[in-house]
Amino acid sequence: MRKVIKTIIAGCMGNAMEFFSVTLFGSLVFQIGETFFPNSQHKVLLSLCVFGCSYIVRPLGGLILGYIGDKNGRAKVLSWSVAVMGVSSAVIAILPGYNTIGPASFGILIICRVVQGICVGAEYSGALIFGQEHVSKQERGMMAGWISGSCFFGFSLGLLFAKVVDFLPPWGWRLGFFLSAIMTLVASVVRRDLGETPEFLEQNFSIKSKVICWKESLRVFVFSCMDGTATYTLGGFLFVYCTQYLDMDKAPILNLLIVFVTLTAFMCVWFARLSEKIGGIRLMRYGLWVGILL
Repeated sequence: MRKVIKTIIAGCMGNAMEFFSVTLFGSLVFQIGETFFPNSQHKVLLSLCVFGCSYIVRPLGGLILGYIGDKNGRAKVLSWSVAVMGVSSAVIAILPGYNTIGPASFGILIICRVVQGICVGAEYSGALIFGQEHVSKQERGMMAGWISGSCFFGFSLGLLFAKVVDFLPPWGWRLGFFLSAIMTLVASVVRRDLGETPEFLEQNFSIKSKVICWKESLRVFVFSCMDGTATYTLGGFLFVYCTQYLDMDKAPILNLLIVFVTLTAFMCVWFARLSEKIGGIRLMRYGLWVGILL
């Protein structure tokens, strides 16, 4: 049981910190727009475009680093992905703005976001597999729930910092990325102590196209796209839309979103356990229909 708890902590910590890093940018689009696009009338839109760069390359990160993880070990890829995420966050934290170095500022910013997207692409699926292979079949539901829930814990931390940043000086938004860099590097060190999964050490993995069921893989891909779209629309874009276009007060929107994502984190654990009783496909089908109605 101690090993299970340690695995959950290591998997969740790295996952939460990476999602904190990647969603922190979304909660600070106003400050980032002022820093890197000060002369544009579309500061927020341009910041959101840079924010979206990471999501465009995220599937690529999952494919490439997922393959490397199958061949060379999960722990190595996860440790490196969270460490690189920390370095890219540190670069954003110290990156001079447009008024200092001109267009090079948002060029470097885009590169950092692309790197973060690749890392996150490997992080979530990699952490989930890493946790699954460390525990018994009876404990896999709980493990999946905590790993999935940790994404939303990281999400809520990013939103919490958006509340704090109003009380900081104009450059205070950079502190969030400094904090992200430190926490992700700590998570990388914690993961190194776990070592490879027993399942990886016992088997000789080989990736072959003939063993991949593309039809089922496509179905899972569509499920994930629908889930991800709803999550980031409600938890990310909604904040920008309500404050920027509807002129609503920032504080109550942030409070509502923080409650939403925090509850979602715990519900991930509960629904993961429920899926063991009623089946994953049935639960996803019901969840999608309820989501569409809402």
